[in-house]
Amino acid sequence: MDKNNYAQFSITDFVCDDVFLNYHLSPTETNTFFWNEWLQQNPAKRSEWEQAEQLLEAVRMGLSDYTRTYLSPEAEAHLLGRIQATIALLNDNETPIVPIWRRTWLIRSAAAACVLLICGVWYFNQSPPSVYQQEVAALKESVIEKTNESDKPIAVVLPDGSEVVLTPKSRVAYPINFIGDSRTVYLSGEATFSVVKDFKKPFYVHANEIVTKVLGTKFAVRAFEKDKDVVVTVQSGQVSVYNPIKKGTGVSGNQKTRGVLLLPNQQAVFERLTEQFKKSLVAQPVLIEIPGLQAISFEFNETPVIEALQRIKKAYGIDIVFNTEVLRGCEITASLNGESLFEKLDVLTQTINGSYEIVEGQIVVTTKGCQ
Repeated sequence: MDKNNYAQFSITDFVCDDVFLNYHLSPTETNTFFWNEWLQQNPAKRSEWEQAEQLLEAVRMGLSDYTRTYLSPEAEAHLLGRIQATIALLNDNETPIVPIWRRTWLIRSAAAACVLLICGVWYFNQSPPSVYQQEVAALKESVIEKTNESDKPIAVVLPDGSEVVLTPKSRVAYPINFIGDSRTVYLSGEATFSVVKDFKKPFYVHANEIVTKVLGTKFAVRAFEKDKDVVVTVQSGQVSVYNPIKKGTGVSGNQKTRGVLLLPNQQAVFERLTEQFKKSLVAQPVLIEIPGLQAISFEFNETPVIEALQRIKKAYGIDIVFNTEVLRGCEITASLNGESLFEKLDVLTQTINGSYEIVEGQIVVTTKGCQ
């Protein structure tokens, strides 16, 4: 047994390997010693080895919720039958009429059938590599990849001092050093980015199908491979989000990218099925932090409505569209410091006998005036 052959094995490679499969179906002193020694010498590969082991055990235990990720119901049932038949044969010490050479041949046949079944099902059912996997694999420079395997968010500090808060089951890849005129990282999953400002080096986040470009800001990206949508939300600053059109599509000129510009409290939802962006406000807009600026008061005492709207616009960083001529002369008296954005807007529009709606991430206020 050559231990070096397993140094680069993936989960699929282990499950499709005769030595690995025979060990789990027919452990002996020799193969047990081999794998114990190999795992001690290759601790970094223990995770893949154990996941392959879990897949076989899940099939044996009938844990379909787990095995369904890899196998169809028919394939799972067939594989389980093969494993049970092999185990029964190995444990049957009361059938001496079966020669040793034939028993060995049956064991190997069953193992080979398992290998063919698993590999075949994997080939036909395994999803193709994600955009994230393809992009990271194509990188020429050395990269660092962090994966959050815990049940809590973890913080990752990038080479430029920017911080990434990575949620569980998410991963991010980035170069050892940001060399050149840009900073680029790759995300699969969900993370919040606090980016150090550097106007000479724009910051790019490649999150599967979309790219987010910033100079210095705080924003979140959710781009799990199996979700139907990719979502980008902005907490401060502004970002541009776009979907690069693949080469060879015949698109030229200013149509090379499709995207949107986002301000604080706005979000973009990229629908993977239609490859279209939808821009809107986040569900619960929050006050933004403006360095060097005192907190904005929402205590209004015969305050012009135009001024009240401008305060709200500045405090939340959200564009509010209204007709200044129609609102001229309108005033409001109310204490709205503790209310949410939408509660503030409800009170304000009731005061002027008007209404508001959200259009493409903006708030549009309509009214006939106060006269």
